[in-house]
Amino acid sequence: MRAGPADLSELLDGVAVTHGPVSHDEAEQILLRFNASHWDNGHEKARYTIPADPQRDDDIRLSAYIAHQRARDAEVAALRQIISDAAREVGAQVSPECSLEFMALLPREIALALRRAEGGR
Repeated sequence: MRAGPADLSELLDGVAVTHGPVSHDEAEQILLRFNASHWDNGHEKARYTIPADPQRDDDIRLSAYIAHQRARDAEVAALRQIISDAAREVGAQVSPECSLEFMALLPREIALALRRAEGGR
């Protein structure tokens, strides 16, 4: 009989919303504490409490960080799609999977496409 969640995504569902965002620096400190938990080197170990403290416990904070990063990744993917769709509307050849360097050239590509559409060079 299983007592825990089926997978990590079930565990993380809503964690970032209910327990607040976690910065990259805080996530790095959590990782250091988790690593220190394996050794007796005098460094601070991972923090867990019973009952759980969502603002302090490293497992909950790290779960919030992962959930927040997933949401940001989805937002970035949506924005890349919007940019690609807009560029294609004026004749630019681009896809959401293009490199950041290529996407940085899109304003110029769009300006050229608009000039061509207006009959200019």
